[in-house]
Amino acid sequence: MDWYDVKKFFRNLNRNYVLEEMREGTYNYTNFPFIFRYDKEVIGEAVKNDGSILIWASGKIKNDRDIVMTAVNSNHYAIKHASKRLQDDKEIALKAVEYGQLLKYVSKRLKNDKELVLKAIGNNSEAIRFVGNKLKNDKEFMLEAVKFNSYILEYISKKFKNDKDIIKEAFKDNSSSFKYASEELKNDKNFIIDLAKLNGNILEVLNDKMKNDPEIVLEAIKSTGYALNFAPNKFKDDREFILSAVKENGDILYHVSDKFKDDKDIVLEAIKNSEFALEYASYRLRSNEEFMKEAIAINKDYFTYATSQLKEQFPSFESLLNDNSESHKITSWEKEKEDLIKKIERIGRAEPEIVINEFGEGISSDYCDYKRILENLPEKFKDDKDIALEAVSKNGYAFKYFSERLQDHKDLLMVAIDNSKYYSPDTIEKCSYPLEYASNRLKDDKEVIMKAVQLSSNNLEYASNRLKNDFEIVMEAVKNDGSTLTFAGNKIKDNKEIVVEAVRNNSSSFKYASPNLQGDKEIALLSLKDSASNLKYVSEELKNDKKFILEALMENTKVYSYLPEKQKENTLSSKELIEKIIKEEYKINLFNHEYKAQENTLTNKSEKEPIKDNPWTDKVNSDKDNQWER
Repeated sequence: MDWYDVKKFFRNLNRNYVLEEMREGTYNYTNFPFIFRYDKEVIGEAVKNDGSILIWASGKIKNDRDIVMTAVNSNHYAIKHASKRLQDDKEIALKAVEYGQLLKYVSKRLKNDKELVLKAIGNNSEAIRFVGNKLKNDKEFMLEAVKFNSYILEYISKKFKNDKDIIKEAFKDNSSSFKYASEELKNDKNFIIDLAKLNGNILEVLNDKMKNDPEIVLEAIKSTGYALNFAPNKFKDDREFILSAVKENGDILYHVSDKFKDDKDIVLEAIKNSEFALEYASYRLRSNEEFMKEAIAINKDYFTYATSQLKEQFPSFESLLNDNSESHKITSWEKEKEDLIKKIERIGRAEPEIVINEFGEGISSDYCDYKRILENLPEKFKDDKDIALEAVSKNGYAFKYFSERLQDHKDLLMVAIDNSKYYSPDTIEKCSYPLEYASNRLKDDKEVIMKAVQLSSNNLEYASNRLKNDFEIVMEAVKNDGSTLTFAGNKIKDNKEIVVEAVRNNSSSFKYASPNLQGDKEIALLSLKDSASNLKYVSEELKNDKKFILEALMENTKVYSYLPEKQKENTLSSKELIEKIIKEEYKINLFNHEYKAQENTLTNKSEKEPIKDNPWTDKVNSDKDNQWER
């Protein structure tokens, strides 16, 4: 133990000093001395800032309602250390179960209190494990509980996992909760069909037997088109099945394979019961005069979805319906499209010199492979999904050159994102992130943004404002590159856990933290440890705190170079300044320490428990000389 540790040890036994530090908010509670366990005033002050200190309090103080309530308000986990009497206090317990799992520490009586238990499981599904037997076996209560938190299904008894009413109530809120149902219900076809009518996404959690039942699959995708993604491939590739499905729910067309989006019969059936389905039909069909005539016959507003190429020939749906000539053919267009796709496939990831041979001189080797071919893409092809898919599958940056409709296509964007991670340092400045050109809807899609930031943290820049403040998204970004904190929303920049992770990953990210966290001592010291220059971003309050400057210098002596001359106090080195601050702030003479045990201050006069019974008092006195010898 060096002189600094010795000084801290004895100073921490000074009651007046400890109380003063606590009131100023500068006390380090990790060093809280056991000798104050009977001191009501010290414990009361301590739990205002750190409720966990209650663990060191005497039994009498743990039974003091005001102190325990203060402790729980400061740290919910303090309920663990309260007396049995106060663990039975409903007001204190209601505060504690804001962290639902702490229901474990309240009294048996309160574990059967309906109001308290519902609040607990509303905050944490695992709280259901600690519910009293009376409520745990009450069906009416369980029905109400799953409305509060359907995830409790994982922890309820086998009896209720086999109860159709309870399973159905939970399923209404969360389709994936069905995976916790009993094996009997998981094989009850009629019950599953009833649930599928409510939410077709049940397909995701069904066993293989039920998932391969055509009646169940059909009911599921009738209610939820997206459920087709969870169906076995044999259904996705079955033309007759898809034809039957779109007759029930035309929106399914969005989720079927491209070959069915190009199937005239399937598309016509889909648009009969969905006014938006035609949007997902293939470019070929929407450019086909005869097909569009049939579509407009169903609904004249469908002319909106005709391609720009067809609209150039027929300015209105009337002109299309009245045209009887056979001069408008798309065979030449199809040939042109086929040739273009072959060209893209051939040079998609070609070396620059091959691209030069294809298009002539003038293309710099710094250009991305696709730049010129896509910049000169005819308008009629910019809205063609087949061409777009071929292009982005070779190089995701091609996404920027296609129509707004395709830039709102999630599947296409996901392919583009997947193929945007293969770039070289020479070309990255000439390329663009595909997410930059995505629609606002997709920039607000958490699945899209999460995948994008996993591949490149810089994609956070293009996320919606809502997702720039999403904890999981931003944490994923700063884990990979702390500097991307610059793109995060202002709200999340004030989240300590996020900023600590960012600074730990890249100390320069400290400058992007909120003003509040730039004044956080822990974060500021963490940032200065690797980068002394961060001192300029530290709050003025901390910079004017000599004790903080002392800790900063002890973390990184280079901080001295960034201090204003006034704060250097005529010293010539960090070592001199450290010694000067210690002498001024802690008033310590390194060669003449005195220690006087203040036993008279360690007894709370309002209590009858004497300090002399505390074994730590004798230990402090007996170790005094040994401390100095060491």
